[in-house]
Amino acid sequence: MPPLVYAGDAASFAPCISCHQIGVGAQNLVGPPLNSIVNAPIAGQDYQYTPALLSLASRHNGWNDELLDAFLAKPTQLVPGTTMIFAGVADADERNAIIAYLKQFDQNGNHTSGNSYQPPRDPVPPQAIIEQSGDIAYGEYLASECVTCHQSDGTDRGIPAIIGWPRKAFISAMYAYRVKARENSVMQQISGALGDEELASLADYFAQQ
Repeated sequence: MPPLVYAGDAASFAPCISCHQIGVGAQNLVGPPLNSIVNAPIAGQDYQYTPALLSLASRHNGWNDELLDAFLAKPTQLVPGTTMIFAGVADADERNAIIAYLKQFDQNGNHTSGNSYQPPRDPVPPQAIIEQSGDIAYGEYLASECVTCHQSDGTDRGIPAIIGWPRKAFISAMYAYRVKARENSVMQQISGALGDEELASLADYFAQQ
């Protein structure tokens, strides 16, 4: 049984960090930053939203607690056609904890308690890895191992989707596993065995899917 997550605790945000940043300096990853998202307009960030989410925005005034709760429970059910391919958080207390945590950050990413708090975030890969040239065809060959677990159609069946990930976000996630900043023994082993060229090739391949 997983440990209890207390309302507002940073640990509640763990399912989100693969795709979203929060706090000072938060940037677009696979999804937009989540600073001051509660009660903010839907699709209000500088981000390329899907028509499905824009449609939701036209029907609601903003991300209130109830709408966020429904979205976190089952994103694809509330917004059919969303690219947030995430199975959802089944436990209501865990969803409440995530929403409570989101409320702790203002629009600039400052923690509302006044403390200089840095939320969980992947370490920045060395610039040499980010700038490494990749080969899409080689990446497609390497991806045959990835899609034994990650769905090639981009759906989430208990394992996060990686289809269409921005190149830098993919590299950052894999680098985090490589240096063991993310906890998953299988992914740590896989990322540790990949050279920089292989990592770049995979990133280029999945980004164009």
